Amino acid sequence: MPSVDLSFQRATRKNTTRTVNERFPTPHSPFDLAQASQRLRVETDLLSAVEARGGLSRHAPAASVAVEAWLIDGTGRPAHQNQAFMATLQSSAVAAGPARFQIVLRTASHAVAGEGITSLMRDLQSIWVRGQEVAQSMGLRMLAIGMLPTTDDADLALSNMSADAGQSPTRALTRIEIDSARERLRSEHLGIVPAAAVTSLRAHLQVAPEVAARFYNASMIATSATVGLAANAPYLFGVELWEDTRVALLEQIHGDSSADATHAALATEFCGSPEEYFRANVAQPTQVVAGAEAPQRFAQLRRHNETLWRWNRLQVDFSEDGTPHLRIEQHAMSPGPTPADIMANVCFHYGLTASLATEPEPPELRIGAAMAHANLLTVARGGLGAEVAWLDKERMPLRSLLIVELIERAHDGLHQLGVDDEVAQRHLSLIERRVAGGQTGAAWQRRFVHAHGRNFALLAREYAARQLGGAPVHEWNVRRLT
Repeated sequence: MPSVDLSFQRATRKNTTRTVNERFPTPHSPFDLAQASQRLRVETDLLSAVEARGGLSRHAPAASVAVEAWLIDGTGRPAHQNQAFMATLQSSAVAAGPARFQIVLRTASHAVAGEGITSLMRDLQSIWVRGQEVAQSMGLRMLAIGMLPTTDDADLALSNMSADAGQSPTRALTRIEIDSARERLRSEHLGIVPAAAVTSLRAHLQVAPEVAARFYNASMIATSATVGLAANAPYLFGVELWEDTRVALLEQIHGDSSADATHAALATEFCGSPEEYFRANVAQPTQVVAGAEAPQRFAQLRRHNETLWRWNRLQVDFSEDGTPHLRIEQHAMSPGPTPADIMANVCFHYGLTASLATEPEPPELRIGAAMAHANLLTVARGGLGAEVAWLDKERMPLRSLLIVELIERAHDGLHQLGVDDEVAQRHLSLIERRVAGGQTGAAWQRRFVHAHGRNFALLAREYAARQLGGAPVHEWNVRRLT
């Protein structure tokens, strides 16, 4: 296995097997954080009371998505212009990403039943097209990809983070160690924010409180399959790594300190009820202070929950009529390659989650949370060919499992959510063809590099050209277009 050492400073200890990230001190005073912790307890008690008296919304499931994307220039390099981009676009549907070369495209919430998924797709397509138009007017491209392979240390410097991305010492040392079947990355970096090397697709599903725990657990179980289908991040710092290297990097970033180790443990546990979930959050020291709002707005609870690292979250939000509701947020998927692929991935995840959540026998009784998390890591590393342990069955390749069971389950789950059969078939047929051909975004990137070498600027430009064309990734070839 080739080993690539990209260290910028030699470590005093050699051959360490654990990534070390210096923890950043909070910009808030101890008094501020104590007050915030008290607010968190008050709001958690209030949420429990609201749920007990039936005050949380029980409306039919609704969905929304948030797509994190990159801005690149004509050479394929990150373009640090998200503020100018947003000023030109003038839309509340677009927000700044963690770094100045990243943005977030957000849809409104749409009822899932009937043709609601079609409305969600139109919403995403509308802001996507408008974003591409604005980017082109600035001489840029907007790119939905898990990791931009042209990103380097200079881009990830603290000075390039968006204004609200938080503060950290400029001399903090980050060590990254990732092994794959192909190559091994060992690198050390001073003053970078490695999380800015990653973008994600966030899929939100509003659910009734009485089924929220079942849907949360089901989403955890379903995540590995969706990550395999959406894999789109095989390169980091020029090294060929996992099918979804984002997962490896984020697990290292958030699994190091004792506090984050506790968070990681929570991330691999099923929950028995929404109250149990939010009570567990209270035990975690808060590092954020939300703006002053009435407790009924749950500002501190919501902000604190966002900072606790989980691939799946149970979150409190508000409907248009002001009624609080619960939603499942899954952000383990890579974004892209196209809006059609994004919606196919989201529909598959919603359908598979609903199928599992409505099983007469809860599937969390047939597979442990630790195994569900192990499946996620295995699939992020190996993609569609990775072997997973599915419920109480023997291990089998994810691709085979998708063909014999999971796609059909997703159809059934979408039907249970009330999605029109024609709408479900339209999106899941893309999943069927992607699985049949074996070409995810990550697979296309590897094939392109095999054909043209490690010219990542060329890869980014060619990816952008195909993304602009809109054809789903299973139809992409590796012939040069630019």
